[in-house]
Amino acid sequence: MNFKISYTYCPQIVLAADITFFSASRSDKDNIDIKWITQNEKNSRKYEIQNSADGKTFRSIAEFVAAPGSTQTGTYRYPYQIQPSDNNKTLLFRIKQIETDGTSAAYNSVKY
Repeated sequence: MNFKISYTYCPQIVLAADITFFSASRSDKDNIDIKWITQNEKNSRKYEIQNSADGKTFRSIAEFVAAPGSTQTGTYRYPYQIQPSDNNKTLLFRIKQIETDGTSAAYNSVKY
C-alpha cells in the first residue's frame, strides 16, 4: 500500500477572507489550469488573477466577478495559455480579491 500526505501551511492572515483552496497545475503542454474555491462569497466581489516570473513584478492576466452558489461558495477555474516567453521559467500566480469599496488583498502566490 502506498499513500502520500501533503501539508501546506499558510498563515491565516494571508487567507483571512474567503479563499479556501488555490492551485495551479499543468493541464496539457500548452496550458496551466488555475483553480480556486471561496467561502462566504459576495456578489459584489471581484477576483484578479496575476502572474510573475520573478515574484516581484506581477501583471494582471484575468478578472472574474464573484458568482456565489446557493451555499455562498464560489468555484472558479481559469486556463492560462503558456506564452513563448514563459518557457523554462518558474511562474508564480496569485489572486487579488477586490471588495466593493475598492479595498483589496493579494494572496500568497502559487508556484508552477
